[in-house]
Amino acid sequence: MKDHSLSWKTGPIYKEVVIIGNGPSGLALSYILSGRWPYYNGQPHPDPMLTLRLQSLSRSHSLLEQDLAFLSQGIEGRGSSAVGSLLDAMLHPGADQGLDLDPLIEWRCHKRIDHVVIGKGPPGGAWQAMDSNILTLSLSSWMELPGMRFEEWEKEAYSNSKGNRRVRVSKVAKYYQDYVHKQRLARYQRRGLVTSVTRYDEVINDFSDKKINWKIEVEDSFGRKLCYYSRCVVLATGTNDCPNRLGISGENLSWVHHDLKELEKELVENKEKEPMLVVGAGLSASDAVLACRRSGCHVYHVFRRPNVAVDKMLPPSMYPEYHKVQEMMLNHHETFPGYTAFPGYTLQEMTEEYNPEKRKLVKIESISGDSAVLEVCSAAILIGSRPNLDFFKHKGIGVFEGEIDSRSNPIDIDPFTYELRSQPFMYALGPITGDNLVRYILGGVTAVAAHLNTSLNS
Repeated sequence: MKDHSLSWKTGPIYKEVVIIGNGPSGLALSYILSGRWPYYNGQPHPDPMLTLRLQSLSRSHSLLEQDLAFLSQGIEGRGSSAVGSLLDAMLHPGADQGLDLDPLIEWRCHKRIDHVVIGKGPPGGAWQAMDSNILTLSLSSWMELPGMRFEEWEKEAYSNSKGNRRVRVSKVAKYYQDYVHKQRLARYQRRGLVTSVTRYDEVINDFSDKKINWKIEVEDSFGRKLCYYSRCVVLATGTNDCPNRLGISGENLSWVHHDLKELEKELVENKEKEPMLVVGAGLSASDAVLACRRSGCHVYHVFRRPNVAVDKMLPPSMYPEYHKVQEMMLNHHETFPGYTAFPGYTLQEMTEEYNPEKRKLVKIESISGDSAVLEVCSAAILIGSRPNLDFFKHKGIGVFEGEIDSRSNPIDIDPFTYELRSQPFMYALGPITGDNLVRYILGGVTAVAAHLNTSLNS
């Protein structure tokens, strides 16, 4: 795919919409804004009430022109938003009941909306930076973006497909890169780092006939600067930019990591198979535990909550590896090869000693005040991450005060337009709004596209 940083322009550029982030949310929105709109195809849904509402629609009008709040009434799903569950129900009808039915949405050519998608790296966003060897949580069909079936792409790219199943992250990352090429979206892609997003209400001679609400400053990997002016901005940054930290002594030592990929590099170099430390109780920490055991290294697993549970959305039959880790965490009094759990413990500090050889030591402490010192080869602190929104200085865009967090403090949006309640003409998509699975992002994408279509034509 052409690297559009090579055609870097000087001077201000106007775009109706600037999308910040080239992960699945940004790519899906670009697909619709490039002139492919979703329409109900008239087929029935397993939910008869939803079928009645859908069949009341005018088939000549896109979903972008329908009442999404009305269509979302009574929808039951695992998504965090009603409109996300609605679009999931139409794209994957009956999926949670084990049904494999065709989508109820077709895509038709429509007018384009001038836009640009700005991403720091290759298309796919955080999927390009993840550990390529781990399996996705979602089935392959749930990783799809509009207009390109994963199974059909897989057959073409690899000459075969094993059907709808969990796949390696590397394959999903390649799918998203190929998606941009096959859906002719490369013209809308721009590689660069957004450094500033500010309100703008002055008149620029070059764009005197345009309505400008935002000024977006961008810098590429060569230090070249560019400025966009736009009517609307969409935040689709994801939440993987900044790993959460404990803020304790020794956390900046070279053998302390906050990323699974860095831990795996250590595992390769750990020829003596010395013990490793993993801190955290989430899925990333579980992946780290599994990686350590596969490599033959003993793992010390430290986590705060004595009682842990795997997400109810992860049945044992599909996710046996995570349930195995949970079993070890809960039954910490039993002996498991290569694994020692420290439930109810927190990491206090990490130090190095030379006596005479270098020793890497970690101090942990329990809720009751018991403490222990462990000697390790490396440590991985995997306790979640947060988005980097430093380019936007306005505070108070979350549901609550404080930093944005996909689970505890998502960006505060209107649930049927995804426009920020505190910032007109600014929208948010994906994990920063609580839509943490690709399966559910198209609801927000459709809501944003629908509101953009209305706003830009008003």
